[in-house]
Amino acid sequence: MSGSDRLDDVAVSCVAKWHYCPALRDRALVDAPMTVTLVWSLKDESHAADFPVGD
Repeated sequence: MSGSDRLDDVAVSCVAKWHYCPALRDRALVDAPMTVTLVWSLKDESHAADFPVGD
């Protein structure tokens, strides 16, 4: 995963609360491809070294 246990735990906890709703058209199920992009960051400075910025 990310390399940070704390970040992984928070991400999994958040996503576990999501609810699936199927795509419908005229009350029939339809394919609806979707991509979800998530950007996570930690506010706690003690973990800043886990995510170096730049090279």
